[in-house]
Formats: sequence, C-alpha cells, structure tokens
Amino acid sequence: MFNYDNEIGTSQKPLKLLNLSDYSNWKDRFDQFVSFTDTSLWIPILEGYTHPTYSWMGKDDVPKPVSALSTEEKLLFDREKKAMASISMSLPKEIYHSFKQFKSSQQLWEALQKRCEGSLDVKKSRKELLKKQFLVFKHFQNESLDDLATRFYHLLSELDSASVVYETEEINDKFLEALPSKFDVYTALIKENVKYKTMSLEEVLGKIQSHDMNLKKKETNLEHIQDPSMYFAKSVGKSGTGVAFFSGDGQESTNDKCSGVPTYSGHSSNSGFSATTASTSSGSHVNQKVADDYLAMFSSFMASYENFIGGKIHDPEVIEEDFRQIDPVDLEEMNIQWNMAMLMR
Repeated sequence: MFNYDNEIGTSQKPLKLLNLSDYSNWKDRFDQFVSFTDTSLWIPILEGYTHPTYSWMGKDDVPKPVSALSTEEKLLFDREKKAMASISMSLPKEIYHSFKQFKSSQQLWEALQKRCEGSLDVKKSRKELLKKQFLVFKHFQNESLDDLATRFYHLLSELDSASVVYETEEINDKFLEALPSKFDVYTALIKENVKYKTMSLEEVLGKIQSHDMNLKKKETNLEHIQDPSMYFAKSVGKSGTGVAFFSGDGQESTNDKCSGVPTYSGHSSNSGFSATTASTSSGSHVNQKVADDYLAMFSSFMASYENFIGGKIHDPEVIEEDFRQIDPVDLEEMNIQWNMAMLMR
C-alpha cells in the first residue's frame, strides 16, 4: 500500500529517501522540513558539533556526561541529536545500513552528498547530460499534455539543482517545440503575442491546457450534437453515398447506389458546363444563388480567420479610447469577423 507519510513527510518527520537516485528532490524537501520545524538544525549539520570534554584521572578529552552539561551545552547537544535523528529517520533501513558508521549529523549529511552527487567531475558530467536532455526534449507518442508538463518540470528542477539556468523565453520556446503537431497553429499564435517574451511557463502552459480542453470538448461532443438526418437524407460517414457527374452531352450521370442525395442537371455550351439547379429525391431544389451564398459565407469565415492570424482584428496595442473613435458600423463588422474567426479555431 502506498504510504503518503513516506512520500511527502509530515510535520513531525521528513519524507523518506526511498531511492538514492531521488536524492536531489529529497534534499530540497528536507530543507523545507527543517525550515518548518527548526532552522537551527542546520548549524550542527553544516558547521558540525563537538561534544564538551573534561579532564579526569589524568586523561584529557573525556566526554562530559549529559547530566554534567551546562544549560548552553545541553541546548547544543539536543540540537545535534535532533538533527542526526531527522536525517536518520529519512533513510529506510536498506540505505541507512551503509551509513551506520557516521556518528554525527554533519558526517552523515556529507556522506550522502558524496554518494549521491559525486565528485566535481561527476557533477560536471551530469550537468552536460541534463543540458543535452533539455535540447532533445519532446513529447512521447500518446503522452498526455499533463504528463508532458510534469516531465518537463522535473527536468527543469534537475537543471536548477545542477546550477543550469535558462532564460524564461528559452524555456517557453522549448516547451512549445516539444508539443505534438496538433498544437502547431496555436503555438504560432502564442509566439506572435506581444506579451510572449514576458510570459511565465505557467501562463504559457495555462493557454495550451485551455486550448487542449477545447479540442477535447469538440471531439467528445461532435457525434452527440450533430444529427445529419435532420437536414440531410443520406447517412453521413457510411458507404453508399452517390456522386453526380455531368456527361459530355449535358445530361447528368449518377452512381447507381445514390439515393436521397442532390443530383445536378446542366446544359452544354461552348464554354463548358454550368449547373442551374440541384435537386433531391424528395423534390426540393437548391438554386445557383443559394449555392453562391453558401460559398460567400464560407469565404467570409476564411477571410476572418486569416485576418485574425494576421493580427488585423486583434491588435493588442488598441485601447478602449481608440475603439470609441471607430465608426459603429465598422466596429460591428470587426466584432462579427472576430466571432467568425473564433468559430474557425
């Protein structure tokens, strides 16, 4: 069973160092534990502790009994014992067994550092390896956005522990480059934002997560909302959809399997073929004007989206006072284009 006390620690004891490979994370959490309980514990851990001694029967440096310690000496003694216990309690018996020979908090702390962080050469090699991992970082196939972000934050934490520092914009660029291709258009929009250079990784991630949720919402609701049978006689997405063709003599030629779908009639002329009407098996007609209207509406949507991408309808430099100087009709047109562009997204 998973033990949360071991994983996160409590106010009474620090979290366990369950694996030496997780030393960097444990070290940070242990620092937080000491800061919460008693920051004075760092004094014996970092500066060391020397037990008071006295001369007895001609022998020097005889350790004083605890009962003989002064008030101040007792305070330092208790602090050392508490520091030693805090570190020891963090180590499971499998790990503590190899550190039993160390009798002070400073010795134990330094031994853990040497074992887990290694020499200067080891630290340098690890730093270079982490920097390479940053350069090649990208998503794995079928990896969720949350898992990708968590993995990226872990990498940044390890880089920070190795004293490798990147500019915020470099971090944001790397994260956006690591995303799956379905985010390409949206990441391009984020980078075009005038505030992008000052955005934190959390802000960038928030925008991506919001966009990802919208994509998932569309995918989830698509089949539940659409009911083609209400306006289109033929089932969508199934085989048997017929296609009408024009023959050279101006007569229509249709697939034999076609039923309940529009068929087109036309006439031949020197300039080629021209459609006049579209009819369905139910007898309804769609004339040329209606078809042109649909095409014009589609073109308007595309134009609005292109204007949005080009920054022509969402200039961040424009303030409220500027909008008041725009003609109401033009402002309404901008509003319509904006909404059409949002639908295209």
